Amino acid sequence: KDIGSNPVFLNADTHDYILGLTSHLPYVVSLSLFYYLMKKDQGNLFDFAGSGLRDVTRIASGDPMMSYGFVKTNKEKIKVFLTEYIETLKEFLSTIESDDFLHVAEVVKKRRDKIW
Repeated sequence: KDIGSNPVFLNADTHDYILGLTSHLPYVVSLSLFYYLMKKDQGNLFDFAGSGLRDVTRIASGDPMMSYGFVKTNKEKIKVFLTEYIETLKEFLSTIESDDFLHVAEVVKKRRDKIW
């Protein structure tokens, strides 16, 4: 509290659930996106990358040992969340195919803007 933090006490399962969704999954998604782009790169892909890609993949440059630790200890929840996220990506693919992407993007933007 002396440094401005707000300590919260959680049981281990709640901690793993919350951090799995808000920290571990975003890290794995960021890492996997950058890994995918590395595989697609033919030598100059990143010469054309801008701040959007930098922002989305920033956490992929985190300490690999730290991330290995939380992936190893929270593996089961991360696997569930990643599987569910893959289904969400499929839903987004459907919104692109059905021309409903703009509506979904607007709904998501409105909710995100309320948080930050």
